[in-house]
Amino acid sequence: MSHDMENKRYIVFDFDGTIYLQGAFISQINYISTCILRFLFEQGYTIAIITGRYCSQKSFIFDLLLSNGIRISPSNFYCRTRDEPEVDWKKEVIEEFLEKIFSENAVIFEYHEDNAQVLDFVSRLDKNICLYLYTNGLPAILRKTSRCVSEKMIESCVKEKYGI
Repeated sequence: MSHDMENKRYIVFDFDGTIYLQGAFISQINYISTCILRFLFEQGYTIAIITGRYCSQKSFIFDLLLSNGIRISPSNFYCRTRDEPEVDWKKEVIEEFLEKIFSENAVIFEYHEDNAQVLDFVSRLDKNICLYLYTNGLPAILRKTSRCVSEKMIESCVKEKYGI
């Protein structure tokens, strides 16, 4: 199956650990991720967020994203509705999301996540998705494919943020 530029092109992000950094001494938006997200949106990619946060936090997430210039369609936002382990929930949602994507004749180009277990699961579902693993807010390519579109932008965003 070929995917040309007319088909919807998705980039999937987790929220915590990728877009939003939270820990003992930090609670802030990740500049590098928001820089990447704005670039991808400008390039015509459809952004989807699959977060382990409960849906009661949806307004907080949407407000935070909007205040940083990032618009996400509610139809491409997935949050936990029931109490179960986050990784189990994400696996189920990712499978459903992939079914939706395939029914639209669309394609996922990249998946940005801070949990290697989730990325391992994604890698077994589609070998062509470019995978980025985040550690301390910094993305690194876990699996490089022809669908990797953020690599140069990541370098630019890191240089802009840290002056290196």
